[in-house]
Amino acid sequence: MITKITKEMMRAWIGGDNLNVDYLIDVLVEIVNDEYSVNSFYNDIYDYLFSEGH
Repeated sequence: MITKITKEMMRAWIGGDNLNVDYLIDVLVEIVNDEYSVNSFYNDIYDYLFSEGH
């Protein structure tokens, strides 16, 4: 079963110090250009939140 990523989960993964438009645009550009797969993006968020006890 896939856990849906919520806005709060995304905010925790991004972190308060990176909540700026340029950082988010960089992530989106990597995804759109297939430099960062959606699956890897999901796994990075999931692993950060559930494997590191956040």
